[in-house]
This record gives sequence, C-alpha cells and structure tokens, in this order.
Amino acid sequence: MEKRQGTKTSLVSRLLVCTSLLFLFGCSSDSATTSPDSSASSAPPESDSAPPAVLSAEEKLYEMYCLNCHGEQLKGGYAPKLEGIGNKFSEEELLKIMVEGIGKMPSQKYIPEEDQKLLAKWLAEQK
Repeated sequence: MEKRQGTKTSLVSRLLVCTSLLFLFGCSSDSATTSPDSSASSAPPESDSAPPAVLSAEEKLYEMYCLNCHGEQLKGGYAPKLEGIGNKFSEEELLKIMVEGIGKMPSQKYIPEEDQKLLAKWLAEQK
C-alpha cells in the first residue's frame, strides 16, 4: 500500500510540474498566440521610436575596431572619448596614431591599411 501512495505522489508532482511549465510558456509574451490567418491580415504594431539607423562603412569599422575601448557614439569608455577628435588631430595624425599607437593605446596595425585610412578620414571629420 505504501508503494502505491508513493507512485500517486510522484504522479501528482509530475502533473504539477507539467501544468506549471505549460502555464509559464503558454503565457509568455514571446509565444506565437495568433493563427497564421490572423497575422497576415493585422497591421504591424505602431512604434514611437525611429527605425534603426543605417550605418556608414566608416561607422561599421568604428564599431568593429574602436567601440570596445572608445565607447558608443565616440563618448569614451575604457579609452578617451573621440567626440571632436577632428578638432585636435588631422587625418594624417590620426592615421599615424593608429599605426604607431599613442599613450596607453597600442598600435592598431592589425587593422587593414584601407580600413585605417577610412577610419582616419572619418575621425578627422568628427568636429
């Protein structure tokens, strides 16, 4: 008789776990609750935010090579901000900094030469 009661308790526990999981996943906002027919006819939700900006080639290079240290939108981070860097250094000086390094910034020779030139030109325009 004790074995039967243990099996009954185990079964009830399993049912509670399964029901809880179904409830949690069924109620999540990420689940697809609309049928295929209703999604085709409904309009996309309106949003107050602007669409994501399309990045220029130079901005993509900045994100790839510079953002980790110099921060998003040139605002600085681990390394100094680059806002207005074009007021301080010319394109040639910026290219030299990338190649040789400056202060705590090591040489960035791993960046392909064409990318260095594009970045230096773009950074020099940031005034």
